[in-house]
Amino acid sequence: MTTPPVTTTPGTLVSTAIHLLAHHRIRQICVVTCTGHLIGMLARRDALHLFVRSDNAIEADIEHHITTKTRPPDQITVHVTDGVVTLDGALTLHSTVQRADLAAHHVPGVIAVRNNLRYDIDDLVITGL
Repeated sequence: MTTPPVTTTPGTLVSTAIHLLAHHRIRQICVVTCTGHLIGMLARRDALHLFVRSDNAIEADIEHHITTKTRPPDQITVHVTDGVVTLDGALTLHSTVQRADLAAHHVPGVIAVRNNLRYDIDDLVITGL
């Protein structure tokens, strides 16, 4: 068991709880009240049934979203394994890398995104964002 345990609250989105499960590499998460009292457990297998999609379907959606919003097709490669997305490649602007990451996170069925994208120009420093 993880000490202290990873917890969530009843109002947390299931997708957020799944991201916590993936990030901490745990199989279940404690659901607690605002005072810290345990009211239940959320298991990864139970939560994932809500989002089960094939890796190929997830990859196709990400390719479509990223192609329409951020890049020429040959600058990013997308790989999906068990709902975990890996983005590799290089783009010109840091903001474009962030848009690609955000687009991948919003595709249904994505559990986590490993963003290995590189950029040449940090336009966020220039714009102050």
